[in-house]
Amino acid sequence: MLSKLVFGLLQPCMLFANVADTIAKSGGGAQVWLLPCAAASQIALGYIIGRIINLFVYPGKCEPGSLKDEQKKTSLTCSTFGNSGPLPFVFVDALFRGHPDPLILGRANAYISLYLLGWSSNFWIFAPAVREYVNM
Repeated sequence: MLSKLVFGLLQPCMLFANVADTIAKSGGGAQVWLLPCAAASQIALGYIIGRIINLFVYPGKCEPGSLKDEQKKTSLTCSTFGNSGPLPFVFVDALFRGHPDPLILGRANAYISLYLLGWSSNFWIFAPAVREYVNM
């Protein structure tokens, strides 16, 4: 229940606030859009690597709805969309909480928010398609 609250409400609110603040401070330059593009690149690379791994681990086509089919779909989905949710915020907080420059934690959270803006939108758009068309 708490996980759903964080993922469905609190994290999007934090992303929105951090992204709005970062864009306002930077003037919306090209560097602002570099991190969402990096997220899309990470997803594309994960998909390619997942497809290659699936060729070796689950060779050939499999019966739709079978256990092998479900494992293949899960494997591809997990390799395409790595754990880019709230986990980076935990690491950044642990790394920069005691930093002498108090602004660095906020800046790091803003950069993660920009990355997650690209990652989250790609996740919600493409994850169902990855699960549906894994045998293609």
